[in-house]
Parts: sequence; C-alpha cells; structure tokens
Amino acid sequence: MEMRSVSKNVPIVIEIVRRMKEGSTEPFLCRCDDGKLYIVKSKPRMPPQELVVEFVAANLASGIGLSIPDFCIVDIPAELIEYSPELYGEISDGYAFASRFIEGAAELSFRQAHNQNVVPLRDQKMIYLFDRWILNADRTLTAKGGNVNMLYDVANDKYYLIDHNLSFDHSEPADDFQLHVYSPLNRAWLFDMVDRENGEQVLQNAIANFSEFTQAIPDDWIGDVKLIAFMQSTLERAATEEFWSTIL
Repeated sequence: MEMRSVSKNVPIVIEIVRRMKEGSTEPFLCRCDDGKLYIVKSKPRMPPQELVVEFVAANLASGIGLSIPDFCIVDIPAELIEYSPELYGEISDGYAFASRFIEGAAELSFRQAHNQNVVPLRDQKMIYLFDRWILNADRTLTAKGGNVNMLYDVANDKYYLIDHNLSFDHSEPADDFQLHVYSPLNRAWLFDMVDRENGEQVLQNAIANFSEFTQAIPDDWIGDVKLIAFMQSTLERAATEEFWSTIL
C-alpha cells in the first residue's frame, strides 16, 4: 500500500512542559504553536507499530461516535530537544501522536464506569464491541481495580477513552477480555440482537474510512506494511458470524 508523508500543516511542539507519570509509556505534556496543550507520544518510547495502531484506533473510535480527546499528529523540532540531554532516548524529533490534554480529568472508577449518567448504556455496549473489534483487552477494571484507560472530566461531566497503543494484538487470548470493564462478568446488561444489528452497521461504516486513515500515517511510522493488512483483516471480521458469536 502506497503511503504519503503527512502534510506540514500540523501543530508544531514549541514547549515540553513536563513528563506524565501516568501510563506505561510516560508521555510528555507539550504546548504546540496552536496554543493548545497535548499529551504527546513519540519514538523511541512508543515503537512505530504502536503509534500506528494508536492513530488508527483513535480514528475508528471517533468514527463510531465514542468519546475520545481530540487528537492529531504533531511535529517535534530537532532543536527543541537538541540541548536537553535528559530527553535523549525519551522523545524523538519528527512526527508524534498527540491528544488534547484534559485539565482536571482523573481515571474513571468502577462505579462511574457503570453509571449510565456518566457512560450511557449505548456507549458501554459500543466500548465493549469496539475493544473486541480492534483486539484491545487493555481496558481492565473490576471492583478490585485495574487499568481502565478511561478518564472522567468531572467539571464537564464527560468520559474519554485513551491509550489504544496495544490494540490489534494478534496474540491476544480471548479470555483476556474476562477482565474488561464491560465483560459479562462485570456488567448487568446483555448484548442482544438489536445491539448487533446496530453494531454491524456502525462498524461497516467505520471500515469504509480505513484507507483514508492509513493514508494519513507518517511514512516513518510504517516499519512493516503487513501491519496495515493485518489491521484491515482484523476489522473485516465484523462481517463474519464467528466474530459476532464472541460478542456476548
């Protein structure tokens, strides 16, 4: 598949504010020339493959109507880190994945995740379907704790999905989803035939834009074009009975 370079008309990082200690990749809070603050993930802490799946998953989540922070690709100038030895090996110049910083947002609690005033029932079902679709078991949360990768902005009463860099994991065992925040073990609702009918249409509409997403991926993130083919075949499972039989 032919890839193109990202347009130069992207936000440019002008200040690295601080390191974020939350999350395994420990991204950086950065200010860009558009005046906005972003959580920025870059090589080498984020391998190119994870940058690719983070970007594609964010596009898919947005496309099916789930709540995620605004996101984009940003450009980190070499001169910004040239004279900061402490950043060597931690952040690289060039293109990086960025999502808008949500001031005051905190990790969603188990109770909040199942409160329909916080996460509507339709969204709970779509989040579970979405994660099964993109092979993202990295949204675990039970009453005993977990890593839900969801934030709650109390001031604006809004949730956000974050951190999809471990999606499209072909080695993900199906039983890993038992600890998913909306797995059958952790919820009271059922995913019924009406939900399936609605879900089939939503996912098919999202797949139609897959080529557009991949064409926007920076060239230097694509280490193996087989990843793009694998992601596409993974998403196309939504047209099979085998896939829907797992959505219980």
